[in-house]
Amino acid sequence: PAAPPVIARKDVRLVFNAQGGLVEEEVPENERELPVLSSEELKKLVDFGLLIEEAEGGPQDVEWAIDPDGVIWILQARPLRLSAAPRPRPPRERGDRKVLLEGGRVTSRGRATGKAFVLRRRQDIDRLPEGPLILVMHQSLVDAAKALEKACGVIVDLGNPADHLSCVAREHGTPMLTGLIKATEVLEDGQWITLDADGGMVLEASSQEREEALEAQRSPGPEHAARTSRPLDPMMERLRELIVRLNLTDAYGPTFSIMECRSIHDIVRYVHEKAVIAMFEAGDDLIEETSGLVYRLETDIPFLLNVIDLGGGLSPDTKRRRHVTPEEIISRPFRALWQGISTPGLRWSTPPPVVGAMGSVVSRWMSDQRSERPLGMPNYVIVTRDYLNMNARMDFHFTMIDSLCSLDPRSNYVRFRFKGGGTSPKQRHRRALSIAEILEWADFFTDLKADLVNAYFADAPAEVIEEKLVVLGRLLGFSRLLDAAMRDDETPHIVAEAFQEGDYQLTRLLGDQAQGLESVQA
Repeated sequence: PAAPPVIARKDVRLVFNAQGGLVEEEVPENERELPVLSSEELKKLVDFGLLIEEAEGGPQDVEWAIDPDGVIWILQARPLRLSAAPRPRPPRERGDRKVLLEGGRVTSRGRATGKAFVLRRRQDIDRLPEGPLILVMHQSLVDAAKALEKACGVIVDLGNPADHLSCVAREHGTPMLTGLIKATEVLEDGQWITLDADGGMVLEASSQEREEALEAQRSPGPEHAARTSRPLDPMMERLRELIVRLNLTDAYGPTFSIMECRSIHDIVRYVHEKAVIAMFEAGDDLIEETSGLVYRLETDIPFLLNVIDLGGGLSPDTKRRRHVTPEEIISRPFRALWQGISTPGLRWSTPPPVVGAMGSVVSRWMSDQRSERPLGMPNYVIVTRDYLNMNARMDFHFTMIDSLCSLDPRSNYVRFRFKGGGTSPKQRHRRALSIAEILEWADFFTDLKADLVNAYFADAPAEVIEEKLVVLGRLLGFSRLLDAAMRDDETPHIVAEAFQEGDYQLTRLLGDQAQGLESVQA
């Protein structure tokens, strides 16, 4: 006979708060030793689990919830993988091979050999090369989780064992190390390496390990086969189409419309994009509604900026008047950003070196003055002690910077968005290429499409976040009217190198263009 169930005593529980979130409360004495689930609910959950396991072709880790009406909702299901006990590492494994990296934190145990592939852009995830791969990233990226089906190992400079990618790596049984700091600098694309997560090191791969890795790829074992789900029946496939498939991909194309949404994923994508766009448009409304809380920044730099302090962003000694100086703003991310903005040598008042006249830009300026928000209108920045959100329109392009710079590295991040310009689509795209190269050099993870650049950096101490904000501040002045200088496909790289070298006046580009003009005249 089955053993009687053991019911644990429950003294406290979490319940919904009417004002939002959860609150802890004591469980009434008469309910403390009652089962949480009834026998009927347990049976339904077992039936659901078997049904999902049958549909997906293997054991599943299922998340579920029961609403106040007693209806069971299945939230998500992923393959269930339990980590085996770590195997002892034979001392011969290291041998005389060179140790490329050592240290870090073991996120997912195991050992793997493959070719390093450094992820720098979102597009890299969709074009992984063939062969056994070990993904190398500066920061842990949620989007990279879908690449784990093709990867045999993961190495991250930053990250932590509790983030999403780490959890997915453990579910897949994929060896992973985080906190190696300089993996993206030391390792090169295509370099054969062996990741020894148990030993906390990255080694040069031996010839035998290479052969074994290639053979494992040619003849995948049962572990790889277990990852592959069986084909769904027509009804399940139709549900997948209605829920999972993403059709709405081009946010700036003519088909990006609520009428074109054909799946729940499409609706989520549409709502997210519109929410981001609303952040760009909210500044003017916010300024109008809170005119008594808005301060004009006094500075010699020609960058009109309104400051909105939500608490702790301004010095307590600041006199409550309509103007503040940069020194009176004590917001940590703002001070770092302003350090970059005020870097000597930036072209805040002069256009970049350009071959020929800027007729298209002047024409664009004339037509722009009839727009809803012409050039010259103030920009805004929202600040607190640790937070900054800046929304700026500068010379026909839009920039958004959002950052948290606190004492908790796991909460810290920088988000950057750049779009637009006053020249042709090709020139605007070239400027975006140059900006993306600069951001990748600064260890941002980028997403580039046409003249739109999105960049992200996270999970780092406040001092590192400040360094990234200094770079973005410099980029604000450096990128002004830069699309007008993008004469050919080589210019973006030349410009990016100039930024990295501190040549904010683009003297090298000016010299090249002067030589080009002499050749044309000759």
